[in-house]
Amino acid sequence: MKIFFHVLLVLFTSVLISCSDKHLEKHSAIYVPSGTFISASELKWVSPFGKAPIQFATAYGDTFKTPHGTFGKFPGNFITPAHVHSHPYHGIVISGTMTNPMKGESGKPKEMDPGSYWYVPANAVHQTACISKEPCEFYMHQSTNFDFTPANTETPMDHTAQSAGVFTPASALNWINPFGKAPIQFAVAYGDTFKKSHGTFGKFPGDFITPEHTHSHSYHAIVISGTITNPMTGDPHQPKKMGPGSYWYVPANAAHKTACISKEPCEFYMYQDTKFDFLPVK
Repeated sequence: MKIFFHVLLVLFTSVLISCSDKHLEKHSAIYVPSGTFISASELKWVSPFGKAPIQFATAYGDTFKTPHGTFGKFPGNFITPAHVHSHPYHGIVISGTMTNPMKGESGKPKEMDPGSYWYVPANAVHQTACISKEPCEFYMHQSTNFDFTPANTETPMDHTAQSAGVFTPASALNWINPFGKAPIQFAVAYGDTFKKSHGTFGKFPGDFITPEHTHSHSYHAIVISGTITNPMTGDPHQPKKMGPGSYWYVPANAAHKTACISKEPCEFYMYQDTKFDFLPVK
């Protein structure tokens, strides 16, 4: 096992060196105790719209007041009224099958299963639906607050916004191996993972753990499938086990590993307002 991790570390390092001279230097391990790890069972669900069968659980921030990451649940065979948001948002399907019918669009809206991504622009009149019999769970994040304004026949339609939505089913993602032979896959939802702000899906095989490493910038992530842990260097506690619908946050320069501890493969989604990097620890 030690030989495997050594080979994997060499592969990671060689790829990073080939990608950018800025990352030639390995970093020393330090313990940064401010990581956040919330398992799905720890989420606090509320009904923000009264008797409407919609539930939210905040991962960080304040959904209706500040930048945030928020989980949502819809019952099966449910669709919201037509509405708009003052600001754009990104959404990820965790379970069930969802659609986002946009006002004025021609054709059937794309069906999105777990591991799908969507983006709704500000002021776009639309609905959000759970079209499966089983309930749907999703995650959304914004760089500002969330709002929900019902639309009616008199609501002006921004044609630019109506055509700017992005709906990417899981089956349409383009998976790559960014670290050569290391068994890790990435698929970009938006942006450019290694160059600028982004949202990126990742896959690990079962019973897999990365070498110890740091990142130059903090990142947020959610679990879509499998069970993941993030052992933090110097943390005296056992790492929290996180199944589908869990959230984690790793601060910049925190030495850690990321592991898929389930037998089945793990899939996750991570995002940053800057680029991603991987810096092996000495």
